[in-house]
Amino acid sequence: MTGILWYIQMWTEPIPPYPFPFNKSEALGVLYKKNLWDNKIQIGIIIGVLLFVIQLLLATYPKYRRNKKWVKSYLEHIIFEKFQGDLEHTRITVFNIKPGYSILHKYIWKCFFKNLITHIQKGLFLCQVKLIPNPFKDYLVIYTRRSNPHEVGTSTYFPIASSPEEVCGIASHSLYIGRQYESETNSIKDINIRDYKKIDDIPNRNNRKRVSDYMSANKIEDYNKLRSLHRLSNNVWANPIYGKNEKAWGVIVIDNESDGVSVFQNINKDLISYARILEMSLIHIN
Repeated sequence: MTGILWYIQMWTEPIPPYPFPFNKSEALGVLYKKNLWDNKIQIGIIIGVLLFVIQLLLATYPKYRRNKKWVKSYLEHIIFEKFQGDLEHTRITVFNIKPGYSILHKYIWKCFFKNLITHIQKGLFLCQVKLIPNPFKDYLVIYTRRSNPHEVGTSTYFPIASSPEEVCGIASHSLYIGRQYESETNSIKDINIRDYKKIDDIPNRNNRKRVSDYMSANKIEDYNKLRSLHRLSNNVWANPIYGKNEKAWGVIVIDNESDGVSVFQNINKDLISYARILEMSLIHIN
């Protein structure tokens, strides 16, 4: 683009012969004379701004990737220290607060283009339609995650709640109450909830109660939201993360699939300490 700017400033008065390539045809000559010459200053300004933005992105994007890579390695450290390195059954996610308009295009692309056939096959198309993010609200979206599988490629988000009625999920609830929160329930992995569009459609009464108890413990009011989740862990731990000036930045969430085991009881203080270290690190690297 620097070369283009140099080329524009070399343009001469709009009289023949015109500069290359506008001297190659009459139509190009007319374009040069009636459009480009009169607006060459504006064209130069636009190209200059684009050049500045591109250089800024090139300067900051590698740092952004390095920061996320460090956070992901830190999450892996927690899993190996406190969960015996069990990446199959333990997942740690760092959520960041983002406005709805910034995630809308990504949600639409993944749900209605990239994964459209899969969602139709699983009967989730209408479910995804109902969960389209509101561009005028804020949400908790994935900043980075360490797990296996479902580490990348998910469009999961949770709303920022301003009242108890708006809470959706443990991450949302933890941020709303401003402190650590955990849930330990019985596993519902044996119930294929995606086969049922409503909780009342689940045929077994005991299974309906299990799903209802799971939703209550994990602060999920919307059954569609439950159906949209890739993983239904029965042990979930969350803690809010604050940035500069104690402004809410996001939430760290640990979910673990160990049915009947109280995995957080003896390590809760350690996990809160890990969350504080992460919080201070994010303040300095973002």
